[in-house]
Formats: sequence, C-alpha cells, structure tokens
Amino acid sequence: MVNEQKCLIRMKAVLNPNDITLQAVQDNLYFELIIQLNKDLTLSNIQKEFKNDIFPEFLVEELVKCLIDLINNSFQDYLNLL
Repeated sequence: MVNEQKCLIRMKAVLNPNDITLQAVQDNLYFELIIQLNKDLTLSNIQKEFKNDIFPEFLVEELVKCLIDLINNSFQDYLNLL
C-alpha cells in the first residue's frame, strides 16, 4: 500500500510530456520508451521512427507534431495508435 501511494504521488507530480521524458531519463527508461514508441507506431502502420539518440525535448516536439498530423489527416491511424 505504501509503494502504491508513493507511485501515485510521483505520478501526480508529472504534469506534462517534458516532465515524463525527463523522469524516464532519470530512471534509465528513456531508450526503452523510444523502442516502445517505435513498436507502437509500426504496429499502427504509421511511417514514423524515432532515433535512439534523439534528445527528450525533440522527442516530445516530434511526437506532438506526429499526433497532430494524424488527428488532422489520418484519424483512423491515430485511433489505431491509441
């Protein structure tokens, strides 16, 4: 129960995408995050791939651009990604 409360408190502290990527870097999960994003995009038939050496700020920026493009131009692909 205590671990769950700590996890919830930590999750509440993360408010925006930049905070999430920075937390992933601190927890040494950043590369796994990129790998999972690339897998999800591939499984959704989206022709986008993030390089492993992309900076967290650029990852967030590019991901937001990709999502906006999907929403505006290919909503079905966006839904598949979700």
